[in-house]
Amino acid sequence: MSAKRSLLPSVVLIAAFLAAASSDRFVETMLEIPDIMKGKEFLLNEEFKNQLQSEISAEGLLSPANQISSSLANLASISRNMAEIRIGAYAPEGGFKHIKYPDSFRATTVQLDNAGSRIVLNATATVDMITMLAYRILDYVKQAGNILNSGDEQTVEIFLPHLLKRIQESAEIVVFQGQNVVTQLDDFFNFAKEVQEATKTITFRQPDDWPLFQDGLATLLDQTVKMRDAWSKLANFLQTI
Repeated sequence: MSAKRSLLPSVVLIAAFLAAASSDRFVETMLEIPDIMKGKEFLLNEEFKNQLQSEISAEGLLSPANQISSSLANLASISRNMAEIRIGAYAPEGGFKHIKYPDSFRATTVQLDNAGSRIVLNATATVDMITMLAYRILDYVKQAGNILNSGDEQTVEIFLPHLLKRIQESAEIVVFQGQNVVTQLDDFFNFAKEVQEATKTITFRQPDDWPLFQDGLATLLDQTVKMRDAWSKLANFLQTI
């Protein structure tokens, strides 16, 4: 994890310690927490919001996703004008890891299009989910600050453990969802690369279309790398929550 300071208060970091404490010690410990939990660090909420908006900007995440969709549509259009061919004869030693239809070039192109489209849709939905949960965490943190500032032992004992659990659970979901998109993009890149390697030496009856398809694959791979890098950056940022 990055050594940079988290933009959120350290509520989640102390949750594991507090969970192990007895009820009496829990309250005592919480009421002894210094002002880092009660005041200034909560002002970082706006800084967190601004950085979150930057990390999930259209340029960083949605633009590569749109470009991938355009490339997939372009490849599908090109492949419809190309001769069918069995690409299984060009499998590497040990067989294909991602291609499910080695007897059909067109079916493989459809498989690639479906896989890419699913990732784009999932990534778009995940952006919305991460944004919602991240702002929910900020709200929980604000509530935790209000509870701590109350100075009421009974209020702290009754409400704070449940609130800390919500913060921790939401943070874990956010981190998991961000990393999950990165993993899906890695798998998709490997799939597209396998298609590229399997078809780069094939001679089709329509030679003029073949360079277009190869160029389209190369563009798709470049755009997938850009989208993966953007999501990796976001996933690293989410680790600070």
